[in-house]
Amino acid sequence: MNSMKNIFVILIFIAIGYFIYRNFIKFPYRYVGFFYPNIDNMEKWIESEPFNTLESCREWAAEMEDKYTFNSNNYTDYECGKDCYKGDPYFQGVTYTCNSSLD
Repeated sequence: MNSMKNIFVILIFIAIGYFIYRNFIKFPYRYVGFFYPNIDNMEKWIESEPFNTLESCREWAAEMEDKYTFNSNNYTDYECGKDCYKGDPYFQGVTYTCNSSLD
């Protein structure tokens, strides 16, 4: 009976450890914004600092759009990367690499 209790405790610790790893270590930065001031030249972008919520990332993108939209002919775009970590394994010139992208 005591060994079943020990196995249960070990499984609980493994589950808690996995949760901490997945949410705070593997992807410590939840969202990072990428703003493209000129949609005709997608090779130039502005990268935000990390955000805790998608809504904060979208608010940042709206501020950037207000800042960079000079006239109605200047089209801009943005994306919010999700589950980001600091690093550039693909040598794209970014500070943060994200697991997926949202708009």
